[in-house]
Amino acid sequence: MPLLHGKASTVLIGAYNISDYCRQNTPAFQKDIPDASTYGDTAREFAVEGLRSGSITLSGLVDTADDASDEQIQAAFEDTTAVKGLTVSPHASTAGNIAYLCVFWETDNNIDNPHDELLSFGGTFQADSGLKRGHWLQALTAVTTTGDKTSVDAGAAWAAGGRANLHATAFSGTNCTIIIKDSADDISFAAVTGLAFAQFTAITHESLSIATAIRRYRLVNFAGTFTSVTAGVALGR
Repeated sequence: MPLLHGKASTVLIGAYNISDYCRQNTPAFQKDIPDASTYGDTAREFAVEGLRSGSITLSGLVDTADDASDEQIQAAFEDTTAVKGLTVSPHASTAGNIAYLCVFWETDNNIDNPHDELLSFGGTFQADSGLKRGHWLQALTAVTTTGDKTSVDAGAAWAAGGRANLHATAFSGTNCTIIIKDSADDISFAAVTGLAFAQFTAITHESLSIATAIRRYRLVNFAGTFTSVTAGVALGR
C-alpha cells in the first residue's frame, strides 16, 4: 500500500514555488446533484449529475520578503482574471507523481497574527473550469539541455483532453519553448495541438486547456537557447 507523508508536498503558484512556506494544502472536488423529488415522494430523489467544481485551500507561514509567501498570496488575491495556475501535490514534483491543478480565483486571504506564535496565512482558491487531477510531466528541477524528457504513462488515453500548467521559476539564457507531446506506444511522439506554451525569456507561468484526445504516453520537450530553466509542468483532467 503506497501510503504518503505530507512532508514532501509541493505548492506552485504562477511563477513561484511557495512549498517552503506552506503547512497545508487541501484539494476539494464538488459536484451538484439537483433535487428531483416531487409531490408524493416520501424521500428526496436526486436523478442527474449537475455541474462540477473544485477548490484548493492553502495555509502556511507568512514571510514578507520579496517574492515570498505574503507577496504571492496577496498578488493572487488582487488578480482580476482567472489565468494564473496553481498546482499542488502530496509528492515531490517528480515526473509521474500525482498532481492537482487549476486556474483560479482567490476568494479569501487571511493573516493570523497571534502574540505568541509565528504569523500564518490562509487562502481559498476557487478553480475556474474545474479542478483537475493528473501527473507531473516535468519536475521543478534545473534543465540545461534541449529535447524530449522522460515520458509518463497515464494508464490510458484521455478522450476529453485536459489542462496543463507551466510554472517556470528560474531562467537564464536567451529563450525557451516548452511543448507537450503524446504517443500511443511510448516510442513515436508528436506535439499535442493546443499544448504548446508560449516562448519565454524570463520566469513565467501559463495554463493551457484542450478538449481533444490526449494519447496514453506524454512528455515535455524543451527547445531554445538557454543555460538553465527550472520549470515544473503538470497535466490533469
